[in-house]
Amino acid sequence: MEQGANEQHPAMMKIALLSISTVLTSSIAIAASIPDWLKAFPQQSRANVELLGTLPSLTVIICMLLSSWVAKKIGTRRTILMGLLIAGTFGIIPVFFSNYYVLFFARLGLGAGFGLINSLAVSLIGTFFTGQEKANLMGYRGSCEMLGNALCTYVAGQLLVHVGWHSSFWVYALSFPLAILYFLYVPEPAPSKEADGTPHKESINSKVFFWTLILIICQMAYTGSTLRISELVTSYHIGSLNGIAIVLSFAPACGVISEIFFGRLLHGMGTFLLPVTIFCTGLSQLLIAFSNNFVLTSIGFLATSMISGLVISYILNLASDICETNSLNLTTSLMLVGCNIGPFLSPIVLGWLNSAFGANNLRLSYDVFGVILLGMGIVMVFLSKSMSASYAKNENENGGLTHVDE
Repeated sequence: MEQGANEQHPAMMKIALLSISTVLTSSIAIAASIPDWLKAFPQQSRANVELLGTLPSLTVIICMLLSSWVAKKIGTRRTILMGLLIAGTFGIIPVFFSNYYVLFFARLGLGAGFGLINSLAVSLIGTFFTGQEKANLMGYRGSCEMLGNALCTYVAGQLLVHVGWHSSFWVYALSFPLAILYFLYVPEPAPSKEADGTPHKESINSKVFFWTLILIICQMAYTGSTLRISELVTSYHIGSLNGIAIVLSFAPACGVISEIFFGRLLHGMGTFLLPVTIFCTGLSQLLIAFSNNFVLTSIGFLATSMISGLVISYILNLASDICETNSLNLTTSLMLVGCNIGPFLSPIVLGWLNSAFGANNLRLSYDVFGVILLGMGIVMVFLSKSMSASYAKNENENGGLTHVDE
């Protein structure tokens, strides 16, 4: 059945549609297990072991780019159901095996499942809903991602502490009930076409590539912070594994708080919101780098989590303003790809930093990313001034009309 909304179960349709986003950012929910992985795989380098944490990002990127093609072949509904089943199956494989290469393969499969779902979870809201309802559901979707990540991270952390690192992978079994919920309540959307009946033809401009690059750098810094925080705290005796596991589970909740106030902050600060958030993220990284106190280290990490959410929301919010005609879906997909390239490259860059500086200092990455983000924040101040001038110019030329809904 093809339709624009589910008239029989509108509330459940929305819940089922939003619920699939709860697992999409959970690939590093098991980050607190990394110190145990290092012990379990002593023959592997730190970089190789840390790569397991972000490896799903590689196949997320590949399958995200393929998801539209797959959906055209088998349907959007089947693509999402297949993605959930793949993610659930490969996600729990590490529960039963202790071989590095089996985990490597399983993490690739997890990412493939998430990749088939990721961009469709965003675009389907625009397909089924319009106006303020669409805007509200977009915000709720972002909150679902962060709340789901918080829940998965907390459960994975508790399973790690009380059972063992293998058991933390049970969190990915959540994909199975989500598949059932989606199957029961979300219909197949009608295909999107131009007025003359031909499919959309999409393109990308240089502005989209620029903002995607900014997303890559910011996500690389945030993921690097998440990957190293557990080992930093335990190796330098700043706190306990259980303590930092709890902090990691609260980090996504901080992102939810920032998402709630994003609209108000954007209205009050305008284009200056981005440089301020990037600059503050740099300060948070440096706080972690120089802190020997668990409370201050936790504050720095939680602040990084909260502020990074604002950066992502700001840039994704630009998509409709900078994309070419009829190219919003492709623009959004490319930006989401950037959000996954950053995490994938993060452990590689962390290993390169240690090699380049000839050090095994866990604080080094926080120093480097902190300085880079501070510099980016300062540069963005000048970019924001030009963006503000353009905004004011467009507002005057269009009689106060600065945004046009698609």
